[in-house]
Amino acid sequence: MTIKSANDGTQKTRSENFGFRLLRFRLSFLTAAFIALLFLPGVASAEEWRSEYAYGPFEIYLNVDINSVRKTLEQIADLDRELSVRFSLPPCQEKIKLYIFEDVKTYTAYIQKEYPGAPMRRALFAMEKDKPGKVFTFFHSDFAEDLRHECTHALLHSKIGRLPIWIDEGLAEYFEAPKAQRVYKEPYYGQIRKNVSYNVFAPVPDLKKLENITKMGDFLEVHYRNSWSWMNFMINDPSRQKILGNYLILCKKADEREKEQGIFPSFTELLGNTIPKYKTEYKTYWKELKKPTNP
Repeated sequence: MTIKSANDGTQKTRSENFGFRLLRFRLSFLTAAFIALLFLPGVASAEEWRSEYAYGPFEIYLNVDINSVRKTLEQIADLDRELSVRFSLPPCQEKIKLYIFEDVKTYTAYIQKEYPGAPMRRALFAMEKDKPGKVFTFFHSDFAEDLRHECTHALLHSKIGRLPIWIDEGLAEYFEAPKAQRVYKEPYYGQIRKNVSYNVFAPVPDLKKLENITKMGDFLEVHYRNSWSWMNFMINDPSRQKILGNYLILCKKADEREKEQGIFPSFTELLGNTIPKYKTEYKTYWKELKKPTNP
């Protein structure tokens, strides 16, 4: 089947909530210290997919109406360009395959059949050795958010390779939100603002503790929130964003065998050497970061 290009911007629709809750698959199947590699068998044959499209670096197979997901697909293609521009990252060298099932039933049946040991979640990014990996999901009420999250993982892996868990998840949490909501994403924004603004004794989230987490099973909800808060702090200032970009390049160049063991360059050391009072800047940033008021 010919892969088509679809670039016009049609508003997507959303399905009704499915009857039971499946949490997003936050595990991105990172290897070694994170989790064992998932070597993927072949996905459903081409004849089983209603349509195929190309959006940016994504090769997309779907069994839903393209008009219902077109806007989100355009957003993830734009995210590819944005990550490259923000952090001076190279373009993806190979296509990332994205599979969108029509409903939870067909998605669940496929995942249970092909990967019986995988936890059941609404979306997942599965990394293949020496390849960009694949993203799987189905059309549901939080489809756009889940897809932006998992495609952030996929893009980072394609451009950089392995990353520390807290950086990988912090960036995915940040970029999963619509652009206008990234900086003020709830409930994280309110929680961080409350801690910093109303508790003068609240400690700054410990970067060293985040850096020391090398297993996804040890990465808790508070770590997602704190990682997001640090990425928010770093991204929304040109000089700090450049520091983050430099760190991502360091990770790309780091020894692959060490990264497999969860050993990465120290972000804390890099930030401390560049901004000695980074903890004070962090607190000031969050104290002054107020949501814009509607006219």
